[in-house]
Amino acid sequence: MIALLLGTALAGPWTKAQGDHYFKAGADWYHTTKYVLPDEDPALGSTGDFGTTGFFGHQYSLYGEVGLSDGHPIQIGARVPVALSYVDFEDENAIRKVTGTAFTARLGDLEVTPQIALSRKHPIAAALTVKIPLYGVDGICEESVYRDFCGRPGDAQTDFTGWLLAGGSLAKGKAWVEGQAGYRHRTELFNHWDTDRTLVDSVAFGGTLGGKAGPLIGMLRVDGNKNLVSDPYTAESIRVGPQAMLTVYEGLALEARAAWDVYARNTSLGFGAGVGVSWRTL
Repeated sequence: MIALLLGTALAGPWTKAQGDHYFKAGADWYHTTKYVLPDEDPALGSTGDFGTTGFFGHQYSLYGEVGLSDGHPIQIGARVPVALSYVDFEDENAIRKVTGTAFTARLGDLEVTPQIALSRKHPIAAALTVKIPLYGVDGICEESVYRDFCGRPGDAQTDFTGWLLAGGSLAKGKAWVEGQAGYRHRTELFNHWDTDRTLVDSVAFGGTLGGKAGPLIGMLRVDGNKNLVSDPYTAESIRVGPQAMLTVYEGLALEARAAWDVYARNTSLGFGAGVGVSWRTL
C-alpha cells in the first residue's frame, strides 16, 4: 500500500479558551517514485517491487479547532479530507505488458482530537487523536482489474494516539518552540476488509520552531513516528519542512508549507507541499 503522506493536523500546546477558534481550508500535494521495503535501507528509498513507477496524490481538507470551556481550557479539533491519487503502473504476464494510470477519489481518514490544558500558567496539554477511515477498502477501484495498483486515500484502519504537548515563548514573545510526544495504538479495525495482518504500535513525535515579524509567521516543523518493534506492514517515517502564515486581514491568513521525507519504512519516500486559507481568533 502506498500512503498519502500529506499535511497532518495537530493542535499545539496553547489550548484555546471558550469561543476561540482556528479554521482552515487547505490543499496538499505529494509525489514519490520510491517505496521503502522493510528489509531495505530506509535512507536509500529503494523502489519496491509493486509494479508502480510513479505516484502523485492531492488532498483537500477542512480543519478546525474550537475552545469549549469557560473554566479550565478544553478544545476540540477535527479534520476531514478528500484524497485524490494517481499511480502509474506496469503489469506484465506471459501474454503482454500493460502500462497505465490508476485514479481514485475518496474521503480519507477523519481525525478528531480533544485536548485539555494541564496547567493554567504554562502551555502544557494532553490530547487524544482518533483516526477513523471514511471509506471501505472493498470500494477502491472496485470496477478495475488493476485495483491492486490504486492508491489508498488513507490508512484504512482506526488508530488512537495519546499526546503530551508543551511549549514556550522566546525572544520576548517574538518566537516560540513547541513539541509533542505520543503513543500510537494501531488497531486492525479496517473498514470493509477482513485480514489476519497484525500492525504494531509506535512512538509519535513532532516539534515546531517559529518566529513572528509583523503579519508574517515562519516555522520549521518536524513530524514522525517510529515503530516499537520491527514489522513488515506498519508504516513509519520522519518528515521535515518549513511553514509560513501571512495575516492579510484581522484573523484571515494565507498559509503555505513544504515537507521532505527524510526517513521511511513500509511506506513511500517523497516530497509534499500545501497551501491554505485560515481564520483564527487573534
